[in-house]
Amino acid sequence: MRRLIAILILILAALPAHAETPVETILAGTLNAYIRSTYAELKTATDALAVSAKALCETPNAVTLKTSQAAFSDTALAWSKVEWFRSGAVMNDNRLERMFYFPDRKGLGLKQVQSALAANDESASKPETLITKSVAMQGIGASEFLLFGTGSETLATSDGAYRCSYILASAQTISAIAADLQAGWADSSEASVLWLKPAADNPFFRTDAEALNLLIGTMVHGLDAIRDMRLNNFIGKTPDADKPKLAAYWRSGNTFSSIAANLEGLQNFYEGSGMQLVLPAGNEGLLRTIKFDFGQAIKAAKALDVPVIEVLADPDLRKKAAYVQLTVQILIDHFEKEFAVAAGLDAGFSFGDGD
Repeated sequence: MRRLIAILILILAALPAHAETPVETILAGTLNAYIRSTYAELKTATDALAVSAKALCETPNAVTLKTSQAAFSDTALAWSKVEWFRSGAVMNDNRLERMFYFPDRKGLGLKQVQSALAANDESASKPETLITKSVAMQGIGASEFLLFGTGSETLATSDGAYRCSYILASAQTISAIAADLQAGWADSSEASVLWLKPAADNPFFRTDAEALNLLIGTMVHGLDAIRDMRLNNFIGKTPDADKPKLAAYWRSGNTFSSIAANLEGLQNFYEGSGMQLVLPAGNEGLLRTIKFDFGQAIKAAKALDVPVIEVLADPDLRKKAAYVQLTVQILIDHFEKEFAVAAGLDAGFSFGDGD
C-alpha cells in the first residue's frame, strides 16, 4: 500500500499545474505590479507627511513648513496615481472620500475647516476625534488648505500651533487610511485571493469577461474622470468661462502635476497588468499608438508646472492645457472604441453606465 501511495504521489507531482487563463495572468499582474506597489508608494508618502507635520509642530519655522508642504505634494501625487482604482479596501469605511473629498462644489469642506480654525476646535486636532467628523475635514483637501491656504504663513511661527495640530491629525488620519489600503491587498487578505480568479460567488467578477470589463472599465472611467472632474471642471469653452479655483490642488500648485500622476497611474495599471495579452495578433499598431498618446499626454501635463491660475492667464499655456484635454479624449476613444472591441467585449457594453 505504501508503495502504491508513493507511486500516486509521483504521478500527481508530474501532472501539469492548472494553467492560468490570459485574464487570470492579467489579474495577477495587476495585483503585483500595480495595486500593491502603488499603495506601498502611497503609504511611504503619507508616513513622510505625518513625520514632517510632527516636526513642523515641534519646531515651527520656514524650513519645517517648506518640508511639510513638499511632503504634502508627494502625498497628493502618490494618491493621484491610484485614486481611479476603485475596487476593494478603498470602497469600504468611506476611505475614498476621507482620503480626498473632491469635487466639493458647494465648498462645504472648506467652510467646516475654517470654522474649526476659528473656534480652535480641539476635536479636529486629534486623529481619534477627527475621524468622527465630516469626511471633507479629514483628508488631503483639508490638509492642502491648512498648509497652503489663507493663514498658512502662521505655521512658521508659534501663532500657528492649533492649525499645526489639525494638520498633524489630518496627516496621521491619511497615513492610517493608506495603511488600511495596503493591508487590504496583502497576501493573506480576502481581496487578494478573490482578485486572482473569477468565480460564480466572487464579488469582484464571476467570469473572465466580467474581469476584463472591470479592468478596461477602470481605464475608461479613470480617463473620463480626468477629463470631466479634473480638466473640464475648470477649463471653460472660452477663457472668460475658466474657473481656476475649481481645479484640484490649485492652492498648492499641483493641478497639472496631479493630472500627470493620474495619467501615469493609469499607464502603470495598463502596462503592469499585461492587459495587452487579450488582444489578438494584428493590433500592434493600436498598442504603439496607445503608448505614444499616453507619453504625449503625460509630457504635456508635466510641462505645465506652474500654478493653474498662471496657466489659464497665458494664451500659449492655455493652448497646452487644451492639448492635454485632447490627448485624454483620444486615449478614451482608444480604450472604449478600439481596445475593448479588439478584446472581444460586447459592442453594446457601456463603460459609462457601469454595466
